[in-house]
Amino acid sequence: MSNPTAAISSEPESSSSDSFMVLWSITAPQKTFLADRLSDYKAALGKKSLPEFWDTLFEDWFKRWPSKDDGRALVEEQLKSWMVTNNRWHITTKQHKFLTDRIPDYKSAQAKKKLIDFWPFLYMHWFDRWPATEVAPQGLVEKKLKAWYNNNARVTASTRQVLNLNKPAKRTRRPAAAQTFCKVYWSKPLPNGTVLRNTITAEWVAAWQKSKKFDPQIDVPRVAINFINKVTHCIFLKQLPPIHEEIEQHPDQLKHDNSEGSPDPGDEAEDDEVKRALEYQA
Repeated sequence: MSNPTAAISSEPESSSSDSFMVLWSITAPQKTFLADRLSDYKAALGKKSLPEFWDTLFEDWFKRWPSKDDGRALVEEQLKSWMVTNNRWHITTKQHKFLTDRIPDYKSAQAKKKLIDFWPFLYMHWFDRWPATEVAPQGLVEKKLKAWYNNNARVTASTRQVLNLNKPAKRTRRPAAAQTFCKVYWSKPLPNGTVLRNTITAEWVAAWQKSKKFDPQIDVPRVAINFINKVTHCIFLKQLPPIHEEIEQHPDQLKHDNSEGSPDPGDEAEDDEVKRALEYQA
């Protein structure tokens, strides 16, 4: 029997939501089991009845693949993450190129506040190539196209501000302890068995579903960096002393020791982050 608590990727790959794709090794029967229930998951999203869906999913899963009591919480988080990351809009290579080629037009229209003119033009050319179907009606596809540009039309290197080489170099700042904690425990189980990566994903999805912009027909947006920071701070602050001592002795903390000289101007901003994290936790 395969181990349902199989390994997750050991390093955070990037800051984008793609880094939240849980690299969870599951067997073909387990993958089929989950894929067969994606339609039920989507229906539960639309009806806002996810608690009932999760209860049924977990019950059916553990009947087939039992797990020790101390490992159930981790498996449940992985199951939730699998459903979230696989409930996405799949496009072909040609469709991806079509959308990517029009990112400059999207950015230009966005800068001029003329997106209302961009969308009809995009829809006309899209549906001319890929007509709407019963499975993918026009209204649904239009929402997903908008979500795609919102998630993918980011600032590129060519549009960033040019580096001022005459500006005095800023002293390297010691990273916040919570940042080092995130790096160390991104995919490494904490003493309570949870994984930071999965917890953040689950909380982001929950926050999205409670937001005013929530639409069950739209893919979950990319995880915001400030959200990652807030949740990481909250979890770090609740850890027992051994974890805090481990992080303080981590090479990333020691090599950026700021104990000498004047306080780093970034420390005040870091304190503000901690305050916001405590407010989030409350």
